Amino acid sequence: MLSRSVILMCLFGLLACEQEGTFDKPSSLSKVDEGVHPSKVALDSAVLAKWQTSCALCHIDGNGGAPRIQEPDDWNTRSNKSKDQLLQSTIEGLNNMPPLGYCMACEETDFVAMIDFMVGDLK
Repeated sequence: MLSRSVILMCLFGLLACEQEGTFDKPSSLSKVDEGVHPSKVALDSAVLAKWQTSCALCHIDGNGGAPRIQEPDDWNTRSNKSKDQLLQSTIEGLNNMPPLGYCMACEETDFVAMIDFMVGDLK
């Protein structure tokens, strides 16, 4: 239980830094910021901000085994799952991804939009 508490404290610390403007985003996020991302699915600015402070931490570079955004080889192993199943995995957690994927402020509709954004035209 201690490790979950430590993770939550770190997460809240990162979110607090982001609100203060002192959090440095990974440089690989610049392609998402600039709209150069190959996905035809767009996120509104509020959901994109949530994605950048939670999902992007793992899904840009595949940290912890996360499927990388718009990488067919990464998502092929999940292609047999419906979007409802992908949503369920996001909410409940799967493998190294914790429940809610570090996004405590996300609603179900946010997760659906983020999944569509990451999978894009691959499904």
